[in-house]
Amino acid sequence: MSNYSLSYIIRKNKMRKDGTCPIYARIEVEGDRVEFSTKRKVKPKDWVNKKQKTSESTEYLEEVNNYLDVIKVKALKAYNQLLLQDKLITAKEIRDIVTGKKIEVRKIIEEFEVHNRQIKKLVGTEYAEATYTKYERIKECLEDFIWQEKGQGDVPMREINLAFIQDLESHLKSEFDLSHNTALKYLDGIKKIVLKGFNNGWIDKNPFVNYKRREKKKIPTFLTDEELKAIQEVDLKGINRLQKVKDFFVFSCFTGLSYKDLKNLTYKNLREEDGEIWINTRRTKTKEPVRLILLPPAMKIYRKYEKQNPKYDDVVLPVTSNQNCNAYLKEIADLARLKKKLTFHVARHTFATTVTLNKGVPMEVVQILMGHSSRSSTEHYARISSNSVNNELQQLKTKF
Repeated sequence: MSNYSLSYIIRKNKMRKDGTCPIYARIEVEGDRVEFSTKRKVKPKDWVNKKQKTSESTEYLEEVNNYLDVIKVKALKAYNQLLLQDKLITAKEIRDIVTGKKIEVRKIIEEFEVHNRQIKKLVGTEYAEATYTKYERIKECLEDFIWQEKGQGDVPMREINLAFIQDLESHLKSEFDLSHNTALKYLDGIKKIVLKGFNNGWIDKNPFVNYKRREKKKIPTFLTDEELKAIQEVDLKGINRLQKVKDFFVFSCFTGLSYKDLKNLTYKNLREEDGEIWINTRRTKTKEPVRLILLPPAMKIYRKYEKQNPKYDDVVLPVTSNQNCNAYLKEIADLARLKKKLTFHVARHTFATTVTLNKGVPMEVVQILMGHSSRSSTEHYARISSNSVNNELQQLKTKF
């Protein structure tokens, strides 16, 4: 950084009646030089030019030094900011940023829109459509909060503080009826935009630093062996719409595929080896690879809907909309006399616990079958799977 420097000088030619002289800051970049008043003054006897600071013999002189340090930090930050943005760096440009003559006013909703447009461009390559939809929903909720609290459509990012974040959390829960953990996930999306502003120097501090984020632990809902059997055996003859959704749900219970992955499953994802059907795909959400064999209950459903001479991109199962599936699953649960609310999340959780971990499948294998990107996601199911713990203890007991 040899082309940049900041120094302080006292203007003795502008000495005041009380014997003090104004302190000026001098910025130099590649021979280009500008000077500006720091709005601080000092007597010549109290200025140590070699150290570029006052003698600190009084409280006022200590405050002057602290203020000069702040200017130095701001100037260096401005220099680095211009360097990062690949902009022309001049002494005047740095001075204007330090003195506030050139402050970039960035607004949170505007930046959110920029962010969401970038996400939309990458849908299908780096992001799923659901990710874009999620960020759009977060932006809408934030806009609603700003309108109700500020009476305007947007606010500068520098106006966001801890109180703003805490009030927003309450707004998400009360006005949009979001659960505690979902509200925190929405705030994570907003934090991403705020951090971008902080890292780019548009705001001086990160307002999320002192925000205490505490998730509430949730126990995933899954079916026991008896409940899964009740679903498989429920009589739905003559009710074709329910029979189909039941088949899709049971297929998910024995493969661990999410609703989206099930809906997108095509014949190109299947391979037959020695009479067995293998699924080779990637999770829509995490892009993690999934490779698993069709267990007998899933194989039975596959054969039921199997097409003759299918095309490469034909879907394996004619899955309907998620809204219809969930509505029909409620009817199925009632007919099977189950009190649990059935969703495809429940089917996936059932595969992780009842179908695999409880049957002694090692956690490392379940992680691969589920398409989890981290072991901690799979361990979550192991903690709630009391049967697997019981099985391990029974095996340990036989060794004594």
